[in-house]
Amino acid sequence: MADTVQYKLERMVDELDDLERKGIFTRQEIAEIVKQRRKFEYRLKRPSPLKQDFLAYIEYETQLNSLRRLRKKSVARELVKQGVKKRRRFRKSVSDFAGVSRIVEIYRLAVMRFKGDIELWFRYLEFCKDNKNGRMKKVLAQLIRFHPKVPGVWIYAAAWEFDHNLNVSAARALMQNGLRVCPHSEELWVEYLRMELTYLNKLKARKVALGEEKENVAHDYDMLLDEERGNDDGSNAVTEESEKKVDLFREKGLSILQTIYTGAVEALPSSFGLRKRLLEILEATDLTHSEEMHKEMLSDMKRDFSSEPEYWDWLARLEMADSKSMPEMSETLELSQLQKAIQVYEEALQFVPSSMMFNLYIKFLMEAIAPNGGENEPSKLSSPTKDYISHLLVVYEKAEAVGCITEVLACQYVSFYLQLGRFDEARRLADRLCSGKLSDSVKLWSLRASMEIKYFTTDTFTPNKDDLQSVLGLLRSALTKVSLSQAEDLWLMALKFFAKEKKYLDKLVEMSLISAAKDGGSDDGFSLPFAVVNFMLQKDGIQQARKTYKRFLALPHPGLAFYRHCIELEVNLASGGDKDCLANARKLYESALATYDQNVSLWQDYHTMEIKLGTSETANAVYWRARKTLKNSAAFVAAPDLVFIQMFHGRGIKLDWMLDCKFVYTLVEYNYSADLFDKASGFAANFTGGPCRIKLEKFLCKALYFSRIKLEKLEFNLSGDMEHNSFKLPCVHLLCLLLLSSLVSCQLNYKFYDYTCPSLTKIIRSGVLSAMTNDTRMAASLLRLHFHDCFVNGCDGSVLLDGGEKNAFPNQNSARGFEVIDDIKANLEKACPATVSCTDILALTAREAVYLSGGPYWFLPLGRRDGLTASENDANQQLPGFSEPLENITAKFTSKGLELKDVVVLSGAHTIGFAQCFTFKSRLYDFGGSGNPDPQLEKSLLTGLQSTCPNQDDSNAKLAPLDSATSSKFDNLYYKLLLNNSGLLQSDQALMGDNTTASLVLNYSKFPYLFSKDFGASMVKMANIGVLTGQNGEIRRSCRSVN
Repeated sequence: MADTVQYKLERMVDELDDLERKGIFTRQEIAEIVKQRRKFEYRLKRPSPLKQDFLAYIEYETQLNSLRRLRKKSVARELVKQGVKKRRRFRKSVSDFAGVSRIVEIYRLAVMRFKGDIELWFRYLEFCKDNKNGRMKKVLAQLIRFHPKVPGVWIYAAAWEFDHNLNVSAARALMQNGLRVCPHSEELWVEYLRMELTYLNKLKARKVALGEEKENVAHDYDMLLDEERGNDDGSNAVTEESEKKVDLFREKGLSILQTIYTGAVEALPSSFGLRKRLLEILEATDLTHSEEMHKEMLSDMKRDFSSEPEYWDWLARLEMADSKSMPEMSETLELSQLQKAIQVYEEALQFVPSSMMFNLYIKFLMEAIAPNGGENEPSKLSSPTKDYISHLLVVYEKAEAVGCITEVLACQYVSFYLQLGRFDEARRLADRLCSGKLSDSVKLWSLRASMEIKYFTTDTFTPNKDDLQSVLGLLRSALTKVSLSQAEDLWLMALKFFAKEKKYLDKLVEMSLISAAKDGGSDDGFSLPFAVVNFMLQKDGIQQARKTYKRFLALPHPGLAFYRHCIELEVNLASGGDKDCLANARKLYESALATYDQNVSLWQDYHTMEIKLGTSETANAVYWRARKTLKNSAAFVAAPDLVFIQMFHGRGIKLDWMLDCKFVYTLVEYNYSADLFDKASGFAANFTGGPCRIKLEKFLCKALYFSRIKLEKLEFNLSGDMEHNSFKLPCVHLLCLLLLSSLVSCQLNYKFYDYTCPSLTKIIRSGVLSAMTNDTRMAASLLRLHFHDCFVNGCDGSVLLDGGEKNAFPNQNSARGFEVIDDIKANLEKACPATVSCTDILALTAREAVYLSGGPYWFLPLGRRDGLTASENDANQQLPGFSEPLENITAKFTSKGLELKDVVVLSGAHTIGFAQCFTFKSRLYDFGGSGNPDPQLEKSLLTGLQSTCPNQDDSNAKLAPLDSATSSKFDNLYYKLLLNNSGLLQSDQALMGDNTTASLVLNYSKFPYLFSKDFGASMVKMANIGVLTGQNGEIRRSCRSVN
């Protein structure tokens, strides 16, 4: 490989000498060019080069060639000034051609390596076309040989022959060959027709201009564009004969269209889209007898597609085409065309009385009633519009009568009555529909229930006992007819409505027990038991929630997912120091393992909990029980997290030597991967002697061999009696060298403040809870402070310092919660002076704010120290903006060590809090400088926001909720709003513009548990950005200033 690379570099000598001789590049620059080319050549010569390697090499050579041309022009100008003739010094030489030739060769190698990459082939073709190096035909022939079944290849080749090579015969031959190979390609048929008509138009213009004899018209149709023939009489005025010649061309065009249309219909008889496109071409072309051809095509479409709702919808909208193209059309004519379109729909219902047809008909009428998507009040509607409203109601009734009403149509039917203000009729209609064939429709029952609840919860109406009983009966009917997995919204609606009515709430809980017993536990999707337990937790506290989940667990088959939910609830509370919660979590694990004893992840979670919250004895007991119980015990040992290893090293715990020896033996015996040694080395470093010293020494030598072990973890004592040490001499020497190089004594630790400030969690939670009680927006503000701190030069508490980052644009008149941090810091200074850093306080307050808002709880390693500086300029540059493109935001995240997934997850923090109007006002009035609102913004949300934030400067500081429905509850509704185009900030809605982020948004909208889990993990990653530990930084006495 090296010889081949060297040979290729030596072939570049003449080119490089030429560049130096002409003064275009210096010797140092040429040396750098050689270095870069050698690097790229080695990449291309490795066993499996990547596509990116070729593209990077091409990009480098392209930029280098551009620089060469600029330098050449610059040197030429200098020589002209000095009086040297330009031609004498800058004749064409090897350096002028070598760059393009090298790029062509790299492209050739790339397409031979990745023959199936069409995009790469087209990039190759575009380069050849731009540089006109005479390789287009050869490359096109290769591409057609490799990809004959790709219609775009034939179209590209024909277009090049027609437009650039001016070879119509070749273009026609390519198109016809393409149609033989790909007869079912709509695009090929359409482009073939366009090419022939375009050529005919050019030929017609030429004939008119030159005035040639009409006898030659038919003969000359196949003439090429580059065959120019002069005519002395071409300047004569247009005569009657020239008009006849034009008519002959129009006849020829009609003949061509008929021929291609016939062939296309035979090849694709069931393609409605192809017929539409051919008809559009006919309408846009001036041909003889086009009206007859138009009628014939419409007749054929009616014959072939009369059973397709799409055809009738298109035909009806075709009647309205003139009104759209002529905005100033009279109202009478427009109403006449609208009536014709309605007649088409009525005729369609006779041919295709289907749900789809009714849906298209209703959609058309809705557009006719509200052309701009607005909602006008009935009193302000014109007389024709009122007629169409009546007609629309008749269509709905007809759909219901013939049994074609679907769930979507039924909901639209009821909602339409609500829009008209006819609430009583809407209630009766919903009652009737829910009693018929749509009795199992979740959306319809939800709509009906929300209508009834809204009716009984108005400000002027207080529900009495009969009303409550009526709503309960309605909900009972709905919940018994709808499957449990689809009834999430109904159950949440019911729990919220009866929250203050204990008697009815108890009945609702009993109903949930019956439903759960009937349907069994669900391990994915909506979990009714956990929804009820979570509601009880928020309403009445942990004791009532505990009683509730015990009742559900007493049912047969409660499901592993519900066990996990209950365990998570207890563990979150146990992390605050509640020992009863830890005991309950253990009971839940034991109960779950009684049924799911072969579930590896359950054992791992149990083990992890004991490591973080229990003792070394309980953690070891779980570990050995799992090893003994699991049939596939190796899967448990090789768990990817190995939290056991990491946590014990971080806590500095040394277990009983016998257990230690067994653990090291297991690691050495079953796992030899470098990754495992890396993670296990810290634990192994705790050994200083004992019977298993020999196994430890072997283990460490293996770890050193893999060279993956972290040097700062090798802190064990080697000062014992060396004659009893069984290390091989080379291993000892290497180890001593590593130990003497550098030792890092302080790392982040889950139990960092356990002994120095045991009341830390209690003080912070109390302070956050007090602040949130006084100000419901405070949770979002504290979370935002933590984010803004970590994203500017790392998590160092710099955002809390007066001046500096506080004055940056993203924080000015926006960042809040500093006084809450000050109060918590003051209380901590009383309890444990000069111990807890302001950076750790920020991280913990953010976690508590999320948890107290109903969000997840995550375990956070502590021990950060405070920074000494704060930069306003860095904050302006590094913090993501509210209107930045997604690629810019992603770049800022990746620069901090985060990933694209973290962008989506951490954006979910916008499920709580508010935004000032100036951050999104451009979306309401002047999106992208267009003078119009953002077209993606959902219409009802747009109307509401324009009301909240009028287009005036004094409204810039007004607030709008980021999550319009649950702005103070941490949930996954934020993602559901994005799916509905209801994201408030432009940076939020941009997540739906990328396939990867959009799929993540969809997942998090469906699975709240997944969002909670990933959000905690991303917050831990963010909290570890650029932290200061050990002797770096300081522990501030006041968070607003350095010591």
